[in-house]
Amino acid sequence: MLTFDDGGCDFYRHAFPILRQFKWPATVYLTSYYSAYNRPVFDVMCSYLLWKGRYRELDVTGLMAQPAKFRLNEARDRESAAYAIQLLARESRFSAAQKDELLSTIAERLEVDYQTILAKRILHLLSATELTELAAEGVDIQLHTHRHYAPKSREYFLAELEENRKAIVQFTKVPHHFSYPNGLYAEQFDEWLDSLEVFSATTCEPGLATKSSNHYKLPRLIDTSSLELVELEGWISGFSKFLPRKRMAVSAPHIPPFYY
Repeated sequence: MLTFDDGGCDFYRHAFPILRQFKWPATVYLTSYYSAYNRPVFDVMCSYLLWKGRYRELDVTGLMAQPAKFRLNEARDRESAAYAIQLLARESRFSAAQKDELLSTIAERLEVDYQTILAKRILHLLSATELTELAAEGVDIQLHTHRHYAPKSREYFLAELEENRKAIVQFTKVPHHFSYPNGLYAEQFDEWLDSLEVFSATTCEPGLATKSSNHYKLPRLIDTSSLELVELEGWISGFSKFLPRKRMAVSAPHIPPFYY
């Protein structure tokens, strides 16, 4: 099974035409908040803008309590600037519209053409129109939380899944399968998922799913640009299952949602 996390619009533009050509089935794990509010995902767009403006300094006077300038030419400097901006947005409890306005201001100060970026839909998630077409074409749309965040509080965890499910059923059948954001899970999630009639969930731990696999901790090979073709072939053949490897950290840390 081919799976695609988050529901980026690049899936619709680039991956789906290939899948349709070869008649390959696929599952999209949809994070729904920025799908409904179809603007760039705040945290990742913040980092992108800082990278685009990496030959400039960012003056945050008037944006933050203390005047400051961030150098952006080094990756660690951009990470510090991004963290400060994202923390500001969280502590100020900015709405999605306020976050987007903040992105526009940052782009303006860095002399980055934000309107062109918006027109290209860089770092957007799937729109309602795209989701409708994908579902009609047989793409399976499944759960990935509303804000790309799996809280360790039962109440908030269930609320995330309920909002996510409510968004998905506007376009397709009721979803009963789940992908943990960032592949991170906690043991108590099994019972919580079961209470919502979610019957299975996938991690980011490499492996082959078998009849003996825990259906709430299904393994999955994450294909990235750094994955060598020989590694991919090893997993497809099943040979890599028998090679030694380090286990991933599986406990979900207490982190703020980065999509909300």
